[in-house]
Amino acid sequence: GEHKGKVMDITLSKTALLTDDDDVVFIPNNFFFLHEIINHSKMGLRTVNIEFEVGLNALDTIEGLEQDLIQSLEEFHENIEANSFKLRIVEIEKDSFSLKFQYVLKRTDRQMEREIRKKTVRRVVNHIRKEG
Repeated sequence: GEHKGKVMDITLSKTALLTDDDDVVFIPNNFFFLHEIINHSKMGLRTVNIEFEVGLNALDTIEGLEQDLIQSLEEFHENIEANSFKLRIVEIEKDSFSLKFQYVLKRTDRQMEREIRKKTVRRVVNHIRKEG
């Protein structure tokens, strides 16, 4: 469904998920019988995904945004695997498109991940404002 997160607790009636925003969401267990569930735990646990949507006229080039994001995270490069940065177009709509910026941390560090995520999201907003 619309929820993504790490399973924190399972009881007889509900499952607790910790979302990327550090919110705890409780989902009734009967939901899991009725919907498709994707287990991402087999994927790299150190892979960080930041998804966002941009207006079609808000950017000059995707490559420019990607380079800007990579350069803005230079202070964190000792924590991020070399050449693991990717900016992908996930979906194109009539007036906007969805993007996913990905990178792989050298080690799992929740606090570091939050700091990098915060800097990345702010850089996206600043880049879009600068272009627009």
